[in-house]
Amino acid sequence: MPILSWSAFVLGSIATEITGVGKLILSKIIGDFSSQRVSPVVVSFKVSSEREFILKKAIAPVQEQYDYIIIDTPPALNLLTANAYAVSDFLIIPMVADILSLVGLSQLWETVESVRSLFNSELKVLGILLTRYNRRTLLSRDVDELAAQLADQMGTVVFKSKIRPGVAIAEAPAHGESIFTYNPRSGAVQDYLEFIDEIAETIHLKGGTEHGEENE
Repeated sequence: MPILSWSAFVLGSIATEITGVGKLILSKIIGDFSSQRVSPVVVSFKVSSEREFILKKAIAPVQEQYDYIIIDTPPALNLLTANAYAVSDFLIIPMVADILSLVGLSQLWETVESVRSLFNSELKVLGILLTRYNRRTLLSRDVDELAAQLADQMGTVVFKSKIRPGVAIAEAPAHGESIFTYNPRSGAVQDYLEFIDEIAETIHLKGGTEHGEENE
């Protein structure tokens, strides 16, 4: 039963909208982090530490009840993020198509390598997903090229699917809806569905979207 870490809200919306997938869901299991006095700061990893396995222990009793668990992590390199990486099979890295995000990507990779060496050697980075990507601008194309170079050094890829900017992405959460119900004709909706098709085989998704063939 694959567990994926993701640091953006919208894939959780996708999980509830794809047909033919079964129990593909968004699971947010926090566990008893309060007793650990977690603060939103970068943490120092220790081989003997149990802090990084709190989420793994919390998920274990219910893990087999789901086909997929998708963990929406905060955009920070802290203990919450480390817990998500320690329990996950796959990691998806969404990245805004700008230069500053490239700097953050290198910092994130240091965290991934630390988690791999200390807590979860099986963690696989599926790839980098560029968001707010405007194919018509030179900046987006340059970031795509630079991200591809970094991804190659990291042993991963930049996904072929790119998520274009859209007002619906920002407005939908304010209305308590997914982008699929709020504006199903949005270009970003089509982009995310194409992204799901792109990773479906890798994560053994037993169903496709209307944009791809169904996997057996």
